[in-house]
Order: sequence, then C-alpha cells, then structure tokens
Amino acid sequence: MVMQARIAALEQSIMNVANAEYERLAQGMTENQRADRIGRALRSLSLLQTGGMPDYKEAWNALFYMLWYQPKQVNLAYSIIRGVIEQRPDRNSFLNRENGRLHIVDFGCGSLAMQFAVALVVTDALEMGELIGAVHIDSIDPSQAMINLGQATWNEFQRLVREDPLLDDLSLSFETITSATYLVEPPPAIERDTSWDCWLSAIHAVYDTNSGYVKEALKGYKDDLNPDLGFITSFRGKESLVRAASPFQNDGRYVSRTGHFAPQFDGTLENITSLRRGIDESIADAEIRGDQDLIPNFLRGDVTWAWAPAATWHYVRR
Repeated sequence: MVMQARIAALEQSIMNVANAEYERLAQGMTENQRADRIGRALRSLSLLQTGGMPDYKEAWNALFYMLWYQPKQVNLAYSIIRGVIEQRPDRNSFLNRENGRLHIVDFGCGSLAMQFAVALVVTDALEMGELIGAVHIDSIDPSQAMINLGQATWNEFQRLVREDPLLDDLSLSFETITSATYLVEPPPAIERDTSWDCWLSAIHAVYDTNSGYVKEALKGYKDDLNPDLGFITSFRGKESLVRAASPFQNDGRYVSRTGHFAPQFDGTLENITSLRRGIDESIADAEIRGDQDLIPNFLRGDVTWAWAPAATWHYVRR
C-alpha cells in the first residue's frame, strides 16, 4: 500500500507539471497550431523507436517525452540500483562507507529520472535501518527544457509526498538529498570528496550522433572522480554504443556486468494516459494533424512503467 502511494505521488507530480506546461505552451494557439506543434514533437520523439536522438532542447519535445518516457526511466534507474544492491554479498547495503554519504554524477540526466529513483532507494535504505548521512546529485544535460521540467516535477513530488502521512519515510529521504543541475556546455568541473561513495551514471544518454562527445565526457568524469560504481544504458539495439562510450569497459580496476534487471513497478499510469488522450481529443477537429495516424497512435495508447528492451551495464570498482 505504501509503495502504491509512492508511485501514485510520482505519477501525479508528472501529470500536474505536464498539464501546466501544456497549458503554458498552448496559450493563444488555435487548434490547428496546437495540432501542428504536437505532431512535430511526436515525429521527433518517434526517432527513439529506432535509437535516434530527438531534439530535446525543444520545449514541446521535452513535454511529450516526459508524458511517455519519464516513468519508464525512473523505473529503469530504480530497478538497476535495486538489482545491483541485491547482487552484493549482504543483499542489503545501499552504500559502502560507514558515514552513509553518496555523491552521484548523472550525465545526460534528462528530466532527473535518476534523482527520483535515488529518493526511492534512499527510502528503502532508511526503512532497513541503514545510516544515510547525505546524498548529493550533480545532474548534467544539454537541454534546459528537460532539466526545467524535471526540477518542477521534483518540487511537485516533494509537495505531494509531504502532504500524505503514508509517505513520511519518503519525505524523510528528501532531507538527505541535495542536488545541482548543469548544462553540458560548458562542461562543469566536478570534484569528489573521497570520504563519500561516488557513482557515475549515463542512463540512455548515448546515441549515434553524440557518442564521441559522451565517451570523452564520461572518461573525463571517470578519471577525475574515480567512482565506486558506474551505470550506462541505452536501447537494446545500441549495445555496441554503450560499450564504446563506456570509460569503464577496458579499465581493469572495474568488474563489468550486463544483464536484465527485474522491473520494480508495472502496470498502467491511468492519470497520465487520460491526460494524453484528453490532449488528443482537444485537437480532434484540427485540419492540420500532420500524419493522420501519428497523433492518435501515439496519444491514445496506455502509458506504462515498462521500458523498451535496454542494454544495461554496470561497473563495480574492485
């Protein structure tokens, strides 16, 4: 029941922010203009079906990304972390150091899916009686639009959680988490306190068109931070990109592992599904709907927690 309340608050926060953003972007537009912008956003995002990279800097693209992919990305990040914890000898410990302090550098953070996942994992750890002293997350992405939506959703998530007595443990996790966001240009210089655990993540951040840049950036952060744990993922068909971009792959100090992680959440997000269908209905009479089947095919489907088959690698420093 408590976990259902957590994911309900997460869904509601995404929906509330997305609905407000849609109203902001669509203000003053005719039905035809809204249909045109929605169609262009969905065409851009359809590149993801073949592993292509949409233009995430465009606000409409960022909005419709969040309304489909954000729950999946949170579930993926949370499920990977839970899976890695369960592979440890004691199957429980979230952190290695006794001070309970963790620094995460999340490259290609999008709308902060890793940050939401970490809040859930910290809550799990607190419930198990583990000491969590502090968690700091540095999130890096080229798209200010994606970061803005993520930060607004994080603020809304905290508000909803603090209003629900069932979620006191999750609310407590917020007290341990601090965060900062950066655009990739210029690349932020990030330092590590070696008394803290350190993770480096890149969740679905590498594409054909940016693989060289991602590889160079991740290598720089790996060399500077010497992280204890690394996570790199992409679409299943892009596994070669993950291996090529990974700074850990040929570093003998790290044990590399790949494989499937069991999803922690499943089912349909009914409220977000209804919001998307409502948007489709609001432009049903538009004369301009781009490809006639594109908008209804994309907006009428059920939004679920399930992510598309993914290539997932994690690396543990010896």
